[in-house]
Amino acid sequence: MLDTERICMNCMNETSGEQVCPVCGFDSASKNPKNCLPIKTVIGGRYVIGNAKAVNGEGITYMGYDTVTETAVTVKEYFPLGIAVRNTDNTVSISAGKEYPFNEELLEFIEINKKLGEQNFPALVPVLDVFEENGTAFAVSQHFVSIT
Repeated sequence: MLDTERICMNCMNETSGEQVCPVCGFDSASKNPKNCLPIKTVIGGRYVIGNAKAVNGEGITYMGYDTVTETAVTVKEYFPLGIAVRNTDNTVSISAGKEYPFNEELLEFIEINKKLGEQNFPALVPVLDVFEENGTAFAVSQHFVSIT
């Protein structure tokens, strides 16, 4: 099993147990912002959630780690702002009266990401896995190191 105390939750490199990552400078005491999944949450039975990288109207993008392939991944969570609500148990609820738009967009999120997983275009980041959990959906893709 992955020793999350020795892996940076921002870049997924070995930290030798140091609090501040020697590669990217991320402090392991950091927490994800409100409405994001907590760092080190495991989803899909295999993906460890790391630092939240981006939040937009559709959802949240996290750094992640695939414990099966032992590689860094990018995890996108469908979490539309103003419609989704994070519960204390990390499940997602829908704001009253917003069920229809939430569910329509959820289905679209799943469909688009499944189609991206079926494509083999060099210009597209491959989607490796799409699944529903905790009242929402996740799309896992290959992680590429880049300047953010």
